[in-house]
Amino acid sequence: MAVDRKRLQEEYRRIYSVVKVQLDDFDAYDLLAGGCPGDEFEQEAQMIASRLRHGMTALQIAHIMAEVMNKQFEPVFVPQDFLPFAGKIGRALHETEHI
Repeated sequence: MAVDRKRLQEEYRRIYSVVKVQLDDFDAYDLLAGGCPGDEFEQEAQMIASRLRHGMTALQIAHIMAEVMNKQFEPVFVPQDFLPFAGKIGRALHETEHI
Protein backbone atom coordinates (compact mmCIF):
# COMPACT_ATOMS: atom_id res chain seq x y z
CA MET A 1 0.00 0.00 0.00
CA ALA A 2 1.47 3.31 -1.06
CA VAL A 3 1.75 6.04 1.51
CA ASP A 4 -0.44 9.00 0.70
CA ARG A 5 2.03 11.77 -0.15
CA LYS A 6 -0.21 14.49 1.24
CA ARG A 7 -0.59 12.68 4.55
CA LEU A 8 3.16 12.15 4.78
CA GLN A 9 3.75 15.86 4.16
CA GLU A 10 1.21 16.75 6.85
CA GLU A 11 2.91 14.44 9.33
CA TYR A 12 6.32 15.89 8.50
CA ARG A 13 5.04 19.46 8.95
CA ARG A 14 3.54 18.51 12.29
CA ILE A 15 6.77 16.90 13.50
CA TYR A 16 8.81 19.82 12.18
CA SER A 17 6.58 22.21 14.15
CA VAL A 18 7.06 20.23 17.35
CA VAL A 19 10.84 20.10 16.82
CA LYS A 20 10.94 23.85 16.13
CA VAL A 21 9.00 24.65 19.31
CA GLN A 22 11.31 22.43 21.35
CA LEU A 23 14.45 24.00 19.87
CA ASP A 24 13.02 27.44 20.57
CA ASP A 25 12.33 26.37 24.16
CA PHE A 26 15.90 25.04 24.45
CA ASP A 27 17.14 28.36 23.00
CA ALA A 28 20.82 27.49 22.54
CA TYR A 29 23.03 30.32 23.72
CA ASP A 30 19.90 32.35 24.61
CA LEU A 31 19.79 33.57 21.01
CA LEU A 32 16.02 34.11 20.97
CA ALA A 33 16.04 35.66 24.44
CA GLY A 34 18.80 37.97 23.20
CA GLY A 35 16.71 39.27 20.32
CA CYS A 36 17.49 37.00 17.38
CA PRO A 37 14.60 36.52 14.93
CA GLY A 38 12.09 33.72 15.50
CA ASP A 39 13.39 31.78 12.52
CA GLU A 40 16.79 31.31 14.18
CA PHE A 41 16.46 27.53 14.58
CA GLU A 42 14.45 26.72 11.42
CA GLN A 43 17.32 25.05 9.58
CA GLU A 44 18.24 22.94 12.60
CA ALA A 45 14.59 21.95 13.07
CA GLN A 46 14.43 20.83 9.44
CA MET A 47 17.65 18.85 9.78
CA ILE A 48 16.40 17.10 12.92
CA ALA A 49 12.87 16.46 11.67
CA SER A 50 14.16 14.86 8.47
CA ARG A 51 16.11 12.27 10.50
CA LEU A 52 13.30 11.21 12.83
CA ARG A 53 11.46 7.93 12.47
CA HIS A 54 8.43 6.42 14.16
CA GLY A 55 9.40 4.38 17.22
CA MET A 56 12.56 6.28 18.14
CA THR A 57 13.29 6.66 21.83
CA ALA A 58 13.82 10.00 23.52
CA LEU A 59 17.51 9.16 23.85
CA GLN A 60 17.83 8.45 20.12
CA ILE A 61 16.12 11.75 19.36
CA ALA A 62 18.34 13.57 21.87
CA HIS A 63 21.42 12.15 20.11
CA ILE A 64 20.19 13.52 16.79
CA MET A 65 19.47 16.89 18.35
CA ALA A 66 22.95 17.08 19.89
CA GLU A 67 24.61 16.02 16.62
CA VAL A 68 22.77 18.67 14.62
CA MET A 69 23.28 21.47 17.13
CA ASN A 70 26.98 20.60 17.54
CA LYS A 71 27.39 20.67 13.76
CA GLN A 72 25.59 24.00 13.37
CA PHE A 73 27.11 25.69 16.43
CA GLU A 74 30.00 24.93 18.73
CA PRO A 75 30.33 21.27 19.74
CA VAL A 76 29.37 21.77 23.37
CA PHE A 77 26.09 19.85 23.64
CA VAL A 78 25.51 16.32 24.88
CA PRO A 79 22.36 14.27 24.32
CA GLN A 80 21.33 14.63 27.97
CA ASP A 81 20.94 18.39 27.39
CA PHE A 82 18.07 17.61 25.05
CA LEU A 83 16.30 14.73 26.84
CA PRO A 84 13.33 16.75 28.18
CA PHE A 85 12.78 18.28 24.74
CA ALA A 86 13.34 14.98 22.94
CA GLY A 87 10.70 13.34 25.11
CA LYS A 88 8.10 15.81 23.89
CA ILE A 89 9.15 15.25 20.29
CA GLY A 90 9.02 11.49 20.84
CA ARG A 91 5.43 11.69 22.08
CA ALA A 92 4.43 13.61 18.95
CA LEU A 93 6.37 11.18 16.75
CA HIS A 94 4.58 8.26 18.38
CA GLU A 95 1.29 9.67 17.05
CA THR A 96 2.46 9.54 13.43
CA GLU A 97 1.86 6.59 11.16
CA HIS A 98 4.38 6.94 8.36
CA ILE A 99 7.40 8.92 9.49
